[in-house]
Amino acid sequence: MSARLLDHGGNHWVAHGHTICHKQNGNPDAMPGVGLDVYSYHSAGGSNKSHRPFVLVIVGSGPTAGILPLHITPDDARSLATALNRAAAAADAADAAVQARHRRQEVPA
Repeated sequence: MSARLLDHGGNHWVAHGHTICHKQNGNPDAMPGVGLDVYSYHSAGGSNKSHRPFVLVIVGSGPTAGILPLHITPDDARSLATALNRAAAAADAADAAVQARHRRQEVPA
């Protein structure tokens, strides 16, 4: 994270991590689809009248940037991160189970 959290106007807009591109149809060899970018955001004024911080997940890049932006609170972002980590662990476990089943089927009886 940048050492400077706020700009001179009191605003905050920082990208976190790198763009994550989903693989279309779940195919690991497919060309990357739309990118997902994560930002922390706080506005000192303007359209954010609540003056509260948000986490933004921006879907798309280039001319399509901003389609379906996910504008959530920090607490909701933590809940989403927990859910994503649990889903990733379950997907890894399912993959390991499938691989183990394939290995058992390949062993001659």
